Amino acid sequence: MAVNLNPSRRHAEVGFAALLLGAAVWAYVEAGNYAGQSGGYPRVLAILLGLSAIILAARTLMGASAPDDARLFDHPGRFVVGLGMIFLYVVAIDVVGYILPSLIFGIGVPMLLGYRHLQLLLPVVIGILVFIYLVFKVMLERPLPPDVLDGVLRAIL
Repeated sequence: MAVNLNPSRRHAEVGFAALLLGAAVWAYVEAGNYAGQSGGYPRVLAILLGLSAIILAARTLMGASAPDDARLFDHPGRFVVGLGMIFLYVVAIDVVGYILPSLIFGIGVPMLLGYRHLQLLLPVVIGILVFIYLVFKVMLERPLPPDVLDGVLRAIL
């Protein structure tokens, strides 16, 4: 059997469920190393993640999913560009901060996927970034990565 770089959606869902289940087992074991009672909540989350993975695999294997001929990637080029955008986003956060890369990423990914309604996209992305900024910087007093727009944000907020 040859390796296919564009597997069916069914195969991808089963593979993803297996990865999720593996991550849940790992998280459960790691949470057991936490001191005292602090591992309880992460273990509950790991159990929920594992149950979700089992449900996904069961639904897929029982036929409540896309047919076998449905390809995972309708546009493999877009997928590769999307992975590149994720990598550049992570690198850009270290270089220029959080706000500007998040704005570009938040607009770029939907545009890459074919969403072209900028009159809705821009306010939603800006609103989410303002919400994140207010929650972490103002309410929780937790620092975001240093940003080239920090001076502008201080003047506005």
